[in-house]
Order: sequence, then structure tokens, then C-alpha cells
Amino acid sequence: MKILSTYREAEVIKLRNKIGGVSDKSPDLRPHSHLKWLADQLDVDIEALFLWCLRMASDRFYEVISNKKDPTVNALQVEVRKWTTRQRIKFKADSTQAIINAMSMASCLRKGVYDYGMPELTPEVLVEHLEDFHFVGTDPSCVYVMSEMKKLWEEAGRPGTHFYQGFKDIRFETLETAIREAHKVMDYETISVNEVVKAAMGKINLRDGFKISNSLVHLNENWMHTKFGEEETRQMAAKLVDSMDERDAKYVMTTRNQPYTDWMGKNYSPDKAEKSRIDARSNPRWGGYKLFQES
Repeated sequence: MKILSTYREAEVIKLRNKIGGVSDKSPDLRPHSHLKWLADQLDVDIEALFLWCLRMASDRFYEVISNKKDPTVNALQVEVRKWTTRQRIKFKADSTQAIINAMSMASCLRKGVYDYGMPELTPEVLVEHLEDFHFVGTDPSCVYVMSEMKKLWEEAGRPGTHFYQGFKDIRFETLETAIREAHKVMDYETISVNEVVKAAMGKINLRDGFKISNSLVHLNENWMHTKFGEEETRQMAAKLVDSMDERDAKYVMTTRNQPYTDWMGKNYSPDKAEKSRIDARSNPRWGGYKLFQES
């Protein structure tokens, strides 16, 4: 169920052709929606479905530990490693897509909801999107809109490819390094997008310790997937802008403004970031400070 909950909509549609049974008519196969629907269809409590899943898992566990075909092989260890590897690959792919979605959302907020269109991937476009991502993820003007993003993510069932997941997964100090590396590489006139992707994306770390792919092929695939959904991105961004204080929105959309990151000192911790960013709003060194003092 954990793996299924991270599937993209296109992958869920493919599964529908294979699943059969009562679930074949489910409007949404992802667990947060499907289990509620299935409980209604079968007229049972949702807890009964979880117990059923646990029963099957227990049977599978017993089957594995009882496997004596080859005494030299630890069948349980082999099974655990197999599924752990699959989950890591899956979650890493989802993290890359979530980060691209977050980059697109950040650029949409900064450049203006109705002026934004996700361009084809070029070195300049990639760096612009990384810079917008960094701004929205770190500047004090965006701390409250980040809470609104989290609400949208929770309402959607916390999917692994949601743009908020991208903001949640990233280590922003490594993103700053990635942007610097990209600018260094772009100083050469003959630079290709592939070289910029390797230089920048190779520096980005996730909070769980993993790195995202710095392959142009994989990045471009995720980029195009997000590009096809740019209208949905604009609609979500419009909701977020409506939730913002007008002064925050004005500051975010003034693209010459640079992110204020002094609050991310040596004691920075993601679990304390929200409070630290709120506190930073009262620091006169933050560029948006005067906007709120004048009112």
C-alpha cells in the first residue's frame, strides 16, 4: 500500500486494467481514496480491510521464513532487501518529480500566476527555476503560504509527487550550492544543458540522505510531465496567492528580491524552520521588513 500510495495518476490508470474484481470500478486506486470506497462497496469497516491486509502479510511472512529449499540462503533477508531496494528506487523517482513540481510552483508564484508558462528545459530556465525554488523555500515572505501548501498536500492524501513534498524533501543549503555550481559552469559559452544538469542537480541532497538523479534523460522526462500539467499548477498557484497577505505576495512577485537566508545558521534544523522563518520576519535585515512596518 505504501508503494501504491506514491504512484502517479498515469501509473494508477495502467494498474486499473490488471486489478479486476470489485476494485475494478474504483474511481481512484490510491489507498487514501480506494480503501474508503472499497469499505463502502463491501459494507465493512475500513479497519476490517486493514486486518485483511495484515492477514495476507502474515501469511506471506510465514511462507518466506518457512522456505527451506536452500538452507544456505536467508530467504527473509533476500525478500527484505528486494523490497527495500524497490521502495528506494520508487521514492527516489517520486522525489525528483516532486522537486520539479515544486520548482514549477515556485516560478509560477514568483513570475505571476497568469504570466507563467513552463518553458522547454535549457540551462538558463533550469537555473531560474532553481532560484525561484530556493526563494520560496527559504525567504520569510513565504512561510505562511508554505502552510497553505501543506494543507493542499494533506487534502490530496499526501502523494509522494506533490509539489509540497518537494519543498519538504529538499535540503535547502545544498540547493544554494547547486545554484552556485550552475552559475560557475554557465560562465563557459559552449556549455550544454546536460553539463549544467550534472553540475547543479548532482549537488542537491534530500533530507533522508539520498541524492536525486542528475541524468538529463530522467530530469527531462519529469520536466515534461510537469509541463503538461502547467494549467493545474496555475490554478493551484492562484489559490495560494489568494491566501497570501498582499504585502507578502507583492514581495514574492518582485523578482529582483533575493531570498533572506541569514536565519538558516549553523543551528538550522528543518523541524524548527517554520518558527525560525516567522521570527526572521521581524528582523530589519529582511528585505520585506519595511513593507510591514510602513502599514
